[in-house]
Amino acid sequence: KDIFEILRGVCLSCKKIVLGESLINIFRNDNNTRVFLLVLIGTIPTALIAFFFRSTFESLFNKPVLAGLMLLVTGTVLWFTRRYLIINSNKEKLGICDALIIGTVQGLAITPGISRSGTTIAAAIFRGVDRGFAAKFSFLLAIPAILGAMAMILKDPINFKNDEISFLVTGSIVAAVTGYVSLRFLIKIITAGKLYLFSYYCWPVGLFAILFFL
Repeated sequence: KDIFEILRGVCLSCKKIVLGESLINIFRNDNNTRVFLLVLIGTIPTALIAFFFRSTFESLFNKPVLAGLMLLVTGTVLWFTRRYLIINSNKEKLGICDALIIGTVQGLAITPGISRSGTTIAAAIFRGVDRGFAAKFSFLLAIPAILGAMAMILKDPINFKNDEISFLVTGSIVAAVTGYVSLRFLIKIITAGKLYLFSYYCWPVGLFAILFFL
């Protein structure tokens, strides 16, 4: 629903631009277009990190101890979100700086053991963004990142058989649908201020990985 509303708002904004209204004015007053542009802005640091440091991050995937350490980091970040329970923020209008910070966090979440959704939502909460909107923005920000990652994988189709490509596309679609459905459940947890509860999963799993693979 949110995605279709945003796309509809963008189409209406394009019409307004054609009729002479400035993009800055639309950015300030049209929330759907604003969110769309902020997603694009937030995608910039994510794309830059992926482009320049992709090989570096890929070399980390065979280091389970590091993944365990990063799970401990993720758990700690999520734990600190409870410090913001006393803040009754109604801030849904993210700024450009907010989008860039959250996008940078998303780019760094390529590191194994770092939860992309958890850390981006936490980053938004730390910036004073409404918890429910933080979850929605995190989901929206993931869409261009996922599409970009698929494009990078499929840019050289000679490395894939036809059935492998179909499995990849099908898996991505299923993951997107599942993620969207689970988002409704996740938003309820986050708006209730219970995001920190995931720390109790990250810490023992991270500690187990460290002890098991040392």
